[in-house]
Amino acid sequence: MQSVWEDKMKKVIIVVMVVAIVSLLVYGGSERRAVNDIFQNMDTTDMNGRKVTTEIFKNNKLTVVNVWMTWCTSCIEELPDLQELADEYQKKNVSFKGLIIEYGRDAKRKSGLTEKEKKYAEEILKKANVTYQQLTLSDSMFERFEAINGFPITYILDQKGKLVGKPIAGAHSKEEWKEIIEERLQKV
Repeated sequence: MQSVWEDKMKKVIIVVMVVAIVSLLVYGGSERRAVNDIFQNMDTTDMNGRKVTTEIFKNNKLTVVNVWMTWCTSCIEELPDLQELADEYQKKNVSFKGLIIEYGRDAKRKSGLTEKEKKYAEEILKKANVTYQQLTLSDSMFERFEAINGFPITYILDQKGKLVGKPIAGAHSKEEWKEIIEERLQKV
């Protein structure tokens, strides 16, 4: 025979589980909407100061946006593989973009890169032989990306800047990326 305490504990556990599931569903949906809003209304610059808008998505089936930091070892280690994939997938209308985030370095600045950060990023990219476009964080993008606590994170977007599948956390091998990209190509 169950005690009153055991019965109450079961009810508490059920309520906690329901709240957790609902929270995941709601957060997951709001996360997707936030990402879609940022990329579908993107207004930023690339590392060379050129204006970048959602127009960068329209000529490709997919655009892979890899968000990285210069102090993230795994981010830097996967850059050569991403460049090889960018070269290989160009003929399949898949574009690659980097999004460099260095907001933790200067508390007074939310977005962009300082000259010192830009120079350091350029050295990393040159050493890795990376030539695909590198975007910088605009003020309008700051709040969304400020919450990221693990790098790299990659977003795969369609021609309208809409997220295709879930964001991909962490670095991956070239073969793993190929599987992911091929799977996402099937969705567009």
